[in-house]
Amino acid sequence: MRWNKTATERRPVWPYIIEVDSIKAEIRGKIIKNDDTKGTWQAHNWSPGHEKIINSNARWNIFDQEAEWDRLSIELSASIDDFDSKLEKIIPDSSSQRFSLTVLCPKTRYRLAENSEMSEGKAHITINIHRKDVAGEIILSPSVILSDDVSEPAFAKARSKGARVVTGFPVYIFADEPEDRPGGGIEIRWAPFPTSKDALYRLHFDNNEGCKPILYFNDGYPEIKTILDSKSRRGTKRDIREALFSHIALDVWMQLAEFAAKNYGGESGEMEPQEILSGKILKTLSKKINYSINGIKDDIEDVQGKRNLNSKIQHMLKISIRERDLAKGVNVEGTEDED
Repeated sequence: MRWNKTATERRPVWPYIIEVDSIKAEIRGKIIKNDDTKGTWQAHNWSPGHEKIINSNARWNIFDQEAEWDRLSIELSASIDDFDSKLEKIIPDSSSQRFSLTVLCPKTRYRLAENSEMSEGKAHITINIHRKDVAGEIILSPSVILSDDVSEPAFAKARSKGARVVTGFPVYIFADEPEDRPGGGIEIRWAPFPTSKDALYRLHFDNNEGCKPILYFNDGYPEIKTILDSKSRRGTKRDIREALFSHIALDVWMQLAEFAAKNYGGESGEMEPQEILSGKILKTLSKKINYSINGIKDDIEDVQGKRNLNSKIQHMLKISIRERDLAKGVNVEGTEDED
């Protein structure tokens, strides 16, 4: 975990009040390799709402651009409407504040913070995020902090230097594609397959655990377990794991969709466990493949529909890309089959 030495950030601690989600931020990003810009991105962390601003769920999928990079350059311009009136509820007029941007990468535990001066509720900040420091998800969190201890603590809700007094909606950057393991979130167990020793896996719905889906793998093949349990981010082992997982995930999603289409009749006051699970499956899959729940249910009912659904799930899982990466990794081109 590394902090820039100029950074100051503290968690909100009782008894002060914090003005939540009031920072309007515009974010501009550049993908850079050897000082050359390979791609750009721009977004806002907010959208207009009925009575107040709402979360825009800003997300930058860098992995989609398939660009090599060694750093990201992030510029953030922030503003706060009615800045003075918001702060007067928390701190005296004489208190000084600075704008702060915190970067957190949960996977690598990398943490960085920068802060800059504010003027009339506006601020600008620039940071660099290096590829070697991050993996997976990166979270950018804007806030306003006190730059000094409050001189009149009796009248302040926030008192200490570094206390956060205003926050903004976070922005998410994905340096790597989120891993979509078979069924996404399904519990995986390894067990013997005495009656089908050469089978690799089976999906089971455990009614004793509230119709919980469990994916069982055959523990008779420890070499496969080594591959599937691998945490490698690069290399042949990673390519084999992702290619294998993608085909398993395709079959599991088709089984889940068929189960859900059979058991889901719509939302109602009292629902059985299998109906609740089916609703979750259909809503999740609908969002992932950008296809209506009714469309999924209709496709499951006939052969051509299943082919259509299968293709959509293949696209979601990027199966052709997984296979291409595997082929490149093992250098298939130019090899000959042995007799």
